[in-house]
Amino acid sequence: MKRLKVILAATIVAAATSSALAIPTLIISDGVTSTSLTSASGIVNYSNPSFDSAWGLVITTGETKPAPGFGNALFPKFDLNVQAQSLTLAPVRNLTITFSENFFGPAINGMFQADLTGHVVSGTGQNVLYNTYYDAGNVTAATTTLLTTTGALPPPNYNPPTQFGGPVTQASYSLTQVITIGGAGNGPGGNYTLDATLSLVPEPSSFCLLLSSAAIVGIWRRRK
Repeated sequence: MKRLKVILAATIVAAATSSALAIPTLIISDGVTSTSLTSASGIVNYSNPSFDSAWGLVITTGETKPAPGFGNALFPKFDLNVQAQSLTLAPVRNLTITFSENFFGPAINGMFQADLTGHVVSGTGQNVLYNTYYDAGNVTAATTTLLTTTGALPPPNYNPPTQFGGPVTQASYSLTQVITIGGAGNGPGGNYTLDATLSLVPEPSSFCLLLSSAAIVGIWRRRK
């Protein structure tokens, strides 16, 4: 047990170091117009009152490490908030919002939990899909391995049951959230508000060991 705590303490130090190398990335695209933003703070904001001819107002915020309260390399936590307005334009151009970060790990025993809440504020609206992914190659925005999926959700309310995925066993990996909102085409559009979360829920035994290891790291730092 003592040896395991020392190993976990070293893991926490390594994870804290690797977190400094990662930069959260937000990508918004409808297949014609695309934009990509990054922020080392862990909070990435995008706001455009007129995205293009298929989408009007688009406001989205992604939050993850190292933003306060949004986890760390060992305990990933994501939140992606979207407000979007679809316009009538043929052919259909779906809006895809991708939020990603890398240098998570080493993996902790546990499952990933994904939740989506939202609704059509006005109009009729189209289907919404929320998927999450991880990539063992640690590549930002890579959708290599599916973690969770809601499947296509019909309007006007998007409140599926909590989705669980994993476990992930990689030493270093990236995580990606993807929300896809159906374009109006010649059909009815809508104004959407959506909030998607993703987090790791560790097994109790792993969590207790990590708390003990964190205490060891704290003592070591004070002595230094």
